[in-house]
Amino acid sequence: MFDMALKLVKGSRLRNKFAIIFIVITSIPVLISGWTTLYLIDISHRRDISALELQSIDQKTEEIEKFFADTLGILELRVGVTETSEIESSKIPWQELLVDGILASHPAFKEVSFINLQGKETAKRIRGGPGEYEFFNVSGLDKFTIPRNGKNYIGMVHFTLSGPALTISAPVKVEGAVIQVLAAEVNLSPLFRSISAARLGFSGYLTIFDRDGTFLANYERSGISPGSNFFGWSRISQVIQNQMFSGMERGDIYESPCKSCRLFCSVLRLCLFWRLCLRRAW
Repeated sequence: MFDMALKLVKGSRLRNKFAIIFIVITSIPVLISGWTTLYLIDISHRRDISALELQSIDQKTEEIEKFFADTLGILELRVGVTETSEIESSKIPWQELLVDGILASHPAFKEVSFINLQGKETAKRIRGGPGEYEFFNVSGLDKFTIPRNGKNYIGMVHFTLSGPALTISAPVKVEGAVIQVLAAEVNLSPLFRSISAARLGFSGYLTIFDRDGTFLANYERSGISPGSNFFGWSRISQVIQNQMFSGMERGDIYESPCKSCRLFCSVLRLCLFWRLCLRRAW
C-alpha cells in the first residue's frame, strides 16, 4: 500500500509539472496580447490628451489673434478715411477728434496719441486722465521709427501698476505717403485673465511667454512672478526659434524649471509673437 501511495504522489508531481508548463505556454500569448493592448491604450490616451491640449491652445491662439486684429485694426481703420485735400483744407482739430473716438472704440485702449514726422506727440488722450497733457519727443523709440517707415509695430509686454500692457502703433498714410504715426497703449489684463481661465482637467492650465522668454501669465496658477525670464530654459529658447512640441512624443514631456510647481510641460506652440505653453501635473 505504501508503494501505491508513493506512485500516486509521483504521478501527481508529474501532472503538476505538465500543468505548470501548459499554463506558461498558454499564458504567453495572453501576456503579449495584454501588453500590446496596454501599449495601444497608452498611445491612444496620449493622442487624446495631446488633441485636447492642442485644441485648448488653438482656441486661445484665435482669441489672441482676434484681440490684436481688433485693436491694431482700429488704428489702421482710421488712417484710410482721410484724403490729402481734406487735411490741407480742414480747419477743425481732426487729430483731437480722432483720439477721442479711438480711445472710446475699444476698452483695452489706455492711451492714444498722434506723432508727427519729427517724432513729437501732437495729440493725446489717456483713459481717466486730465484734460491737458504733456507732449513728448519719442523720435528715438521703436513705436515711432518703425511706423515712420511704413510698418505696424507691436511692442514688448511691460508691467504697470494697473497690470500688463504693451504699445502698438501704425503709420497714418495719405495717398501712400506716411504723414503721421498713431500709437496706442493697450491694457492686456482682460486678455490674460481669459487665457489664465483656460483649464484642462484638474491640473492643466496655460502660461504665456513673450518672444524674449519673459513670463507673462498665468502667475496665479503657476506661482511664477511676472517678468521672470526663461530664455535660458532650452525648451522656451527652442520655441522662440519656431520649434513646436505637440505633446505626443515622450521627449515632449519635461519637468518645469519652477521646482515648487511640480508640474510638467507637454505642449509649446508659437502664437503670433507670444509662446503658449500648456502645463499639467504628471
